[in-house]
Amino acid sequence: MKRLFALSLLLLLNTTLQAQEEKKSKVGLLIFGGIGYGKIMNESEPNYNLNSNTGEILVNYRFSKIVGIASGINYTVLNGNGFNSNGNFYHERGMIKFPLLATFSVPMAEHMKMFLSIGPYASKITSDEYQFLYGTEKDVFDSWNFGSQMNVGFSYQLNKEWGIGMNFSGQSDFAEIESNNNAVVNGKQKTKSLTNLGLFFTVDF
Repeated sequence: MKRLFALSLLLLLNTTLQAQEEKKSKVGLLIFGGIGYGKIMNESEPNYNLNSNTGEILVNYRFSKIVGIASGINYTVLNGNGFNSNGNFYHERGMIKFPLLATFSVPMAEHMKMFLSIGPYASKITSDEYQFLYGTEKDVFDSWNFGSQMNVGFSYQLNKEWGIGMNFSGQSDFAEIESNNNAVVNGKQKTKSLTNLGLFFTVDF
């Protein structure tokens, strides 16, 4: 009887620990930081390229070992030179982004995984500055926009919780946004083909 009780207790404890482990492994963090470039597409002025510095942190909920859904926050700074009908300028822009992504974690080899994600985002320009020779124009664009993004990464599992690797991301806005009735930088524009390459971290709870 004592053996049966002890065996039942061990079985219950093992089942509880497994349930806790399964529950524990469903949620994780995806952290990305990188550099790249993107193109500003203008309706009535020349297009130009900007450098990009970006950081993103997402909470990833896994429905299974492979499929999940992730959301979080991204902050990107764009900067570089361009020109329009008013002359040459230096452009610096800050953007905050809120993505909603379907995620896929595919085992490749021992300790190696390929990570894919794709989905829409909403973004908001938080700061926008054009520096001309004669002066500076601020807050030229500050609208919300929507677009889609895709990420491809390869990670190495350092242990059960942490993974590190390289990630490539690409995104483009869906629609053009209009300037704030600015006489110097006027018309509509959108950010297209914004790509970044950098380090990628995974954290499993």
